[in-house]
Amino acid sequence: MTTKRLRRMFAMILITCAGLAACLGAALYLLTPVITTPSFTVHNDTPHPAAVTATWRDRQKSLGTLPPSASVTFTVNDEAAMQFEATLADGTRIDSETPVYFTAGTRVEARITPERIELTAELIGY
Repeated sequence: MTTKRLRRMFAMILITCAGLAACLGAALYLLTPVITTPSFTVHNDTPHPAAVTATWRDRQKSLGTLPPSASVTFTVNDEAAMQFEATLADGTRIDSETPVYFTAGTRVEARITPERIELTAELIGY
């Protein structure tokens, strides 16, 4: 084989590898929202400690008692609708009224206010 032919083969191999790497990178970028575990962050925006519980399907997760201005983040490897309930230190019980649907790639924020729990959800990467 001539040197010219070897260089051409080497260049073709490099181009093929670069193309495969670009395709793999694009696939990972597009699939990240689909394979990311849903995450939830709960913020206590009240002047009182709040005992918080998350409920979905037939499951419950106690998030403990959040001091004022504190937050907690957790993940759930599932696809369902979630509702939050909080009991403030003065005995007031509030909830999110409407559950929020979550699936892979979802980020949910719950804000506890003195009157209600406000929910927002977004798909990561969209």
